[in-house]
Amino acid sequence: MDHANQLRLDPLTGRWVIVSPDRAERPSAFLPRSAVVQADTERPCPFCAGNEEATPPALESYGPSGAWVVRVVPNLFPVFEGDDPFIVNHVGPVFTEATAGGIHEVLVLSPEHGMDWSMLGDHQATLVMAAIRDRMDEHCHTPSLRYSQAIVNAGREAGASLEHPHGQLLGMSFVPREVVDERAGFSRFVGGCLLCATVEAEEQAGHRVVLADERVLVVCPYWSGVPPTKCW
Repeated sequence: MDHANQLRLDPLTGRWVIVSPDRAERPSAFLPRSAVVQADTERPCPFCAGNEEATPPALESYGPSGAWVVRVVPNLFPVFEGDDPFIVNHVGPVFTEATAGGIHEVLVLSPEHGMDWSMLGDHQATLVMAAIRDRMDEHCHTPSLRYSQAIVNAGREAGASLEHPHGQLLGMSFVPREVVDERAGFSRFVGGCLLCATVEAEEQAGHRVVLADERVLVVCPYWSGVPPTKCW
């Protein structure tokens, strides 16, 4: 059986589905979903300070000399891997597959095991965002990559197999369908900037605004599929 990562096209939606057999080898991958992320909490955490040898060498480290406070390492079980270009192959009437070249990295938010995103101070959060910026800039200069995405795992329900707060950085050889559709929405909008028009309209409406200050506006837009109850 071929264990190479692969993209498969869903003919009903036009979305690419990622098939990555090796991710079945992750710690506790097939344990029942529960509030506990790790079944075996006795083994050393590879993301804690002092256990750096348990991960591949860091791609980036942030912090004072001799220590780190944010760390980016290659994922041991990558979804996207290699510099293969995006090549589509039709192998049946409804079977369409493509190469899954790209890069998959782990962003360790803090050397402290219990320090999740909501607990980060301003300085730590700034370093995390700087790491995301720097890695995406690196992806941008990699010829085989066309799209980068950052996600933060929070618990087993989000796919995390380790408790230590961390995120994922994905560099892909294709642009996801949802992003292509959003870009098309921008190009179809007549009258200027779509987001600028949305901000102005939602500020005037008022009741879908979650947070507004001199730097940030957070809204549940008019077209939200599942808006939080507090917005209504």
